[in-house]
Amino acid sequence: MAQALANSTVRVAASLANGFALDLVKLGGFGKDVIDGLPLLAISQANVMPVSREPELQRAYASLDQTPPDDLRRPVSINAIPSSLRVPYETARRRIMALINSGILQPTPKGVILPQAPLNSAFYRMSAEGNYNLVRTLYFRLRGIGLLTDLARPNSLPFEPEHPPVRLVIRMSADYLLRLAEFALANQGHLQKLFSGLAEFGVLLEWDRELDLASCGATEMDCITPK
Repeated sequence: MAQALANSTVRVAASLANGFALDLVKLGGFGKDVIDGLPLLAISQANVMPVSREPELQRAYASLDQTPPDDLRRPVSINAIPSSLRVPYETARRRIMALINSGILQPTPKGVILPQAPLNSAFYRMSAEGNYNLVRTLYFRLRGIGLLTDLARPNSLPFEPEHPPVRLVIRMSADYLLRLAEFALANQGHLQKLFSGLAEFGVLLEWDRELDLASCGATEMDCITPK
């Protein structure tokens, strides 16, 4: 039976998880306006749904050098994005068209896709490694406060150290961020308000993190280093 967690542990875990989500938002968007980040993420995740639903495909396209090919990507209608992210249709259409014109998104007869080419660019690969490291850092920080220590080990062989599952981790963390955004948007009601709230939260988080480090260890590195 799981033991009840101390309030201080819950507080630190929530602070770390929220900071992780904020860092993911800042990292996304191919260097574009952060408001482009979530629509791009929603399109990308819808595109790779055929891969995400199949464990064998998940593993086949797990490493940074294994990008799912365009013929496995399911196009998504532009009309589906505004309703899912509570964005005005014209705003979404204008931003998506700008992403198409810049070569990031590719139109097809059935909708738009985020194709292989930008996902293999040097800029994206750098961001992808940053995403992977954010997840690793969050994992070690949570372990540093006594969480995740009872997770069952996977039955399958681990990934080779020289080929870590960077793209698989990105897909999973993207799902987490979109679910978090869905919950937040249900309360905020609009994407612009959500990002304004995230910006304000980022300032509070830095102050809050300093207060919570005492519950995690003597320094922030104590929260990062696995026990």
